[in-house]
Amino acid sequence: MRQNWFKITNQAGVGEISIRGIVGISNKSGEDWFGSYEGEGGTVREFEEELRALDGVSVINLYISSEGGYVAAGLAIHDMLARHSARVVAHIDGYAFSIATVIAMAADEIRMPSNALLMIHNAAGPAYGDYRVMEQAVASLKAHNQAIIRAYTGKSGQTADVLQPLMDATTYLDGAAAKALGLADVVTDEVALSACVIDPRMVACLNMERVPEKYRGRFDILSNSTASVEPTITNSNIMDTQTPPSAPTQQAAAVEINLQDEATRQALVTALQPVIAEAVNAATASLLERLAAAEGAVAAAATEVANLRTAAGNGMLSAAASGTATAAAVVSANGNKNEKTRDEFAALSPREKSEFIKAKGKLID
Repeated sequence: MRQNWFKITNQAGVGEISIRGIVGISNKSGEDWFGSYEGEGGTVREFEEELRALDGVSVINLYISSEGGYVAAGLAIHDMLARHSARVVAHIDGYAFSIATVIAMAADEIRMPSNALLMIHNAAGPAYGDYRVMEQAVASLKAHNQAIIRAYTGKSGQTADVLQPLMDATTYLDGAAAKALGLADVVTDEVALSACVIDPRMVACLNMERVPEKYRGRFDILSNSTASVEPTITNSNIMDTQTPPSAPTQQAAAVEINLQDEATRQALVTALQPVIAEAVNAATASLLERLAAAEGAVAAAATEVANLRTAAGNGMLSAAASGTATAAAVVSANGNKNEKTRDEFAALSPREKSEFIKAKGKLID
């Protein structure tokens, strides 16, 4: 019995696609990396033929639990799903690595548990020959890389400058980190995961040492590729699609990933800049409103002070006219710098003379 890495069914008008194991390679024992692409494992052509069973459906649920596989196969499947008329909802069942993440990018919506993992990295492959063969291999890898990064940027809205360093570093992203980058749309509750097994044929290109430490214990390397690669998932509850993960969760995930290396840190900082800018703008708007209110209050106070000064000055002038204001008050109100002629000084009462002297009044001729 053939063991395909995909299964396509039409469930009462709702399409279901399940991708398990290595994309483009059978899980059947004894097949190697190169010999099974057009063999028993299922071909891209067969995938396309079976996809026709979903013509006319309005929704396709795409379930992925895969460590990746052939880049060409994954890119072809991505394009098939992207141009399908149905709304495609991808569910990350535990993990999607390498080219399996590119297939997920074709979905209109990507859902993943908070403790599921996406892994993005550069296209890789073997080559043997002289410098001409090696140059062709480099050109091919770069071309495939460009196609991969276009899938990521098209889904996430990020630029290649943000995502390429993460690919260079082989980056594992949990739900919160993937959502922060736009590579996931909905983060669901953490689920209990067990038996997430990795086919040994894929270990060399997955850089499993890059898996965040708290998730490493989940993965086992298969010694026999006939074993199932589908993880056991229990207690999965979907969060409100309008409710993003809490800030502490996002921060914790980012810190764990940032500890890997400088390139990853810088890429995530760049990716989070729009979020930071939005928060700064909101805070700045509040400060500007408060500043405007304070400036209004200061202006009102200045007007009131001016009015009080005018009223006080008028009152002192009136008092001086009635002979009840002191000499110092009269001098201040009149603004004559406290100057008096000798005759004016002689006309003052003893108390007024004393106050004039204390105020350091000046006698003028």
